[in-house]
Amino acid sequence: MLHNGMTLAKRFLKPRSYLFILRLIPLLINLKCTKANNNSHRSVSDIESGVKLEELLQKHGSDKATMHDYWRVYEKVFAASQDGRGIILEVGMGTNNPLIPSNMGGYFTPGGSLRAWQAYFSNFEILGADIDREILFAEGRIKTFWLDQIKRESFSDLHVYLKSKSLDFVIIDGLHQPFADLNTLVELLPYLKKGGHIFVEDIEPSHSIKFFWKLVRLLLPGGYSGILLRQKGGSIFDLQRCT
Repeated sequence: MLHNGMTLAKRFLKPRSYLFILRLIPLLINLKCTKANNNSHRSVSDIESGVKLEELLQKHGSDKATMHDYWRVYEKVFAASQDGRGIILEVGMGTNNPLIPSNMGGYFTPGGSLRAWQAYFSNFEILGADIDREILFAEGRIKTFWLDQIKRESFSDLHVYLKSKSLDFVIIDGLHQPFADLNTLVELLPYLKKGGHIFVEDIEPSHSIKFFWKLVRLLLPGGYSGILLRQKGGSIFDLQRCT
């Protein structure tokens, strides 16, 4: 098995990528050792009933139903929870600041998907986080936090807030770099409730990146599953807590 894994690595990874994987090993070990938090959660209410998720995302200026068709994945998963109570967190609110990496270039509305989630879910608490302090806001059931995905200590305010809560859904749509995505995954996985999902968006189709997410899937703790979904404009890694 190890021999086959090494053959696979040599086939898909260029020499520079080995150093990249070595840098990620401590985080992968932390991911493997993660323990789930089974605390309960609470939330509040308000909805634009009868409107499809695709239309809501377009209305509020999100790219999830224009450049991408990620809404198709989310509608299938979210439908059963639409009228229930829960918490959804999105990391990466869509800054248009050209000085910040992975910005939206002025084409979409910061916080647009958070407003769409608020309109879609009847009784969900909507949380957002971003590195751009200028786009943080509170509105209705929406609450946002400052966060730098590269710096694990920057998750402290979010950890304090989530201490007695658990997350139904997490969407990682921030820096779009494997190290940042994995860092965020490790920090938030303990709060994921049974049956909950973490979605990592905008995964590029290169062989090394696909190999990386296959490795993450293999190293998930017991009771978790992961699948890479190919969508328009990029892939999504869908991690689910099964037990």
